[in-house]
Amino acid sequence: MRLAVFSILGVLAVSATVSVSAAPVATPSPVPTPRAELKEIGRVRARSPYCAAFVHHFNASAHALLEHDASIGLVDYTYSDITRTFDEMGGDLKRIDERKKLAAYSDQLLRAIPAAQAEIDALRNASSLTSDPQQAKDNHELAKQLQRVLDRQKQIATDASGVVRALMEYDSQPRSAADSHLPGSYDEDRSKMPPDMLDVKKYVRIDELRDRIGDAESSAAGIADTIETRCS
Repeated sequence: MRLAVFSILGVLAVSATVSVSAAPVATPSPVPTPRAELKEIGRVRARSPYCAAFVHHFNASAHALLEHDASIGLVDYTYSDITRTFDEMGGDLKRIDERKKLAAYSDQLLRAIPAAQAEIDALRNASSLTSDPQQAKDNHELAKQLQRVLDRQKQIATDASGVVRALMEYDSQPRSAADSHLPGSYDEDRSKMPPDMLDVKKYVRIDELRDRIGDAESSAAGIADTIETRCS
């Protein structure tokens, strides 16, 4: 069965047997609090060695992380395209193209991450340049939030590489007539599979990871604003 590809993905372990529980009672969703947007700091007249280091390394870190976010958006979009190929006529050929795109995006991310890590490390080390305990504490927390962003971005890139490897293995397997079904037709094997196994995005939890990235970026933006004010 063609969609059995998700059973060989190494990114998550999903049991073939799922328990059925009662549907939870619907509750109103809380109104989301607007997030502060991570952005580079404009021109600041640094009054100390710490402030100069803060502006330089924060801007370099923020620039890199925002570029990673753009690449992750492409990964997210490609996951949806890959999922659709299993129900499209000619999907096997389309999936090869999408797999190559995904490989390029994940490789780009993985190559870029070490440079971003170096900037976050330099920002963290800049705490030693200030004699202000609160400023040093804020700087450590800022680096901590940026590290959380980068760690989750790295996880997304690693997951994408795992999906690429699994698809390469799957598409290299010999096929028989029994393995295929007409696009859009009823598939008994597919009907027995948990819904999350039929959607690559849900399988690798990319929406959850992106949400956590947004939380950490918002926290970092607020801390950076506080430090910038003290440096101005």
